[in-house]
This record gives sequence, C-alpha cells and structure tokens, in this order.
Amino acid sequence: MLEVMLAAGILLTCLVVLAELASVGRRHARDAEQLTAAQLLARSRLNEMLAGAVPLESQAASDVDELPGWSCKVDVEPLGRLGLSAVTVTVARISAETLETPAGGGGKSFSLTRWVHSSDSDPAVSEGP
Repeated sequence: MLEVMLAAGILLTCLVVLAELASVGRRHARDAEQLTAAQLLARSRLNEMLAGAVPLESQAASDVDELPGWSCKVDVEPLGRLGLSAVTVTVARISAETLETPAGGGGKSFSLTRWVHSSDSDPAVSEGP
C-alpha cells in the first residue's frame, strides 16, 4: 500500500512538472511568433520607404493596425559621409499599464537599421558605378 501511494505521488509530481514545461513552451512559442511578426512589419515599413510609397523621414511612435498592442517608430539619422543616412525602424510592444513603449529595453522590441543614400546628397556621389 505504501508503494502505491509513493508511486502515485511521484506520478502526480511528474505531471505537474510536465504541465509547467508545456506552459513555458507555449509562452515561448507565442513570444517567437510575436517577434517574427514584428520583424516582418519592420521590414515591410522599411521597404515602403525605400520604394517611395512613404516619405523617408523620421516618424514618432504610432500604433500599428496590423499588429495590435505594438507601436512603430522610424528614425532617420544623417551619417554625414558619402550622403548616407541610417534609417532605423523600431517595432515595440506597448505596455498595457501605461500604454507607452517600455523604456530602458525592458519590453519586447525589434529594431532594423539600414544605411541608404540620402535624397538631398550630391547625385554624383549617390549614383553607383
């Protein structure tokens, strides 16, 4: 009788551990899915700007219709060399408590930076070979 109770206790402990592992796995899968969606959105926004559909200029953080609960911000920083600018698109999770993007990197975010030729640079420098 004691052996059966001990075996039942071990079985229940194993089931609790397996349930917790499954929960952790689901949470990580959801996080990976959200990060992938953020990466695709950042790439899409950058490509829209490079194609000329959206002006190549800095934009304040704004809500994203395609990805509720996330915001998108664009920074365009001239590098001063050879007419290049660094275009950074940041997609960040909006904190539910403050409705702001988390400061200090505490939240989930993805940034994509690409160097592009500035439109106001010398045409002789901007053109390739």
